[in-house]
Amino acid sequence: MGAVGLVWGMAAGKPRVFRVLLPEDGRSGAERRAKLYPEARTGVPAEIKRTAAALAGMLRGDTVKIPLETAALETCSPFRQTVYRAAYRIPRGSVFTYGELAERIGRGGAARAVGNALAANPFPLIVPCHRVIRSDGRIGGFTGGAGLKRRLLEAEGIVFNRSGRASPRRLDDYKPPGNP
Repeated sequence: MGAVGLVWGMAAGKPRVFRVLLPEDGRSGAERRAKLYPEARTGVPAEIKRTAAALAGMLRGDTVKIPLETAALETCSPFRQTVYRAAYRIPRGSVFTYGELAERIGRGGAARAVGNALAANPFPLIVPCHRVIRSDGRIGGFTGGAGLKRRLLEAEGIVFNRSGRASPRRLDDYKPPGNP
């Protein structure tokens, strides 16, 4: 599916991910990182190397859950932080609609705002926004494109019908937003 690019820095004395760049428009995430951040240095601490390896595994279909503390959530608005924490809790192999996620965070009727927040997600895969779909079962948008989103969902066991629609599948172990 292509290489992932990571933009990281130090925050609160620890290396943290500030942005995950997925393959897009025929360019790898690493190529996108080099173009968007030409001043970036290449030295990478062990924590970031582990995160990069986990993200690569996720793209291969491995079962991976990266600690949310790895992402620099504090760079996002409070609303987006709430949306990202809620999306983080969607279990592998489950999907929610944008409206259902809005209800989960106590903002029923804010499906569009949730969708906009997920469209701006700087931490795709760490915050698994690919697990949120449209209310009609269509895939919706995704940073790496609809094809990558579908492949990620299929790797997690989500089945699509002939018209390309998925049925929302939920597990009872979804935890409401709060601390990870």
